[in-house]
Amino acid sequence: MQLGKIVDHHWKFKSEEQAKKISVEGFEYIILDQGDKSLVRDNIMKSLYMTKSKAITKQYVRCITTIARFDYPEQWPNFL
Repeated sequence: MQLGKIVDHHWKFKSEEQAKKISVEGFEYIILDQGDKSLVRDNIMKSLYMTKSKAITKQYVRCITTIARFDYPEQWPNFL
């Protein structure tokens, strides 16, 4: 569940300014840089294929869908 929240927040916002407009007052928001996002993209597919839990598989699929919606094809050309 934590991974899903991270993906939702860090892929939805394109800048810290946008995040600050939408986020709760007093909450210091940090946007993942492209290197960190690349690390997630590179490893999430491997993790999906390694898990045997249906609940975790559902979370990975939801995260992959969100990431692909924002990053494919520019930042994630090898997705397919």
